[in-house]
Amino acid sequence: MRILVAYGPTCGSATGIAELLAFALRAEGFDAFARPAAEVDDLEDVDAVVAGGSVCMGRWHGDARRFVRRHRAALTQRPVWLLSCGSDEGCSPRAGVALVTQVRTLMDRVNARGHAGIDARLPGAVRLPTAAQPAQGQFDDWRDTEQVARFARQIAAELHQQQVQPT
Repeated sequence: MRILVAYGPTCGSATGIAELLAFALRAEGFDAFARPAAEVDDLEDVDAVVAGGSVCMGRWHGDARRFVRRHRAALTQRPVWLLSCGSDEGCSPRAGVALVTQVRTLMDRVNARGHAGIDARLPGAVRLPTAAQPAQGQFDDWRDTEQVARFARQIAAELHQQQVQPT
């Protein structure tokens, strides 16, 4: 089974998380690959999709939103999960990323099976998302590789169960 992890990149966090997720899905026995959402033209050769993007100021990345809207018909025909990354205002590091209204709406439109919020790599040596603008060129890495692996295992379990179910 071929799984696309399409992502809207910002500061490398979404890219890194998408690549970690694709790696974890390959470890679960799938042919998984990560691509920037803006570069995906069609979903013909894909059996399942994870669409992800960073969350900033309560909004999901524009490339991720446009990807879901552009491929809505195809997404409703295959298993889909959505992924949010970042540490938006109002979220504390290591507490997970909130499911914003935009993502909840898109989940309903494509019958997504689930959502994961993964903390991200943020610019600066600042631990609180509400703090002043961080110093340029430094990063705090709050990504939780085990959280990504758990999401991959959840997806894998659902897809394996689907494969053994009579149609």
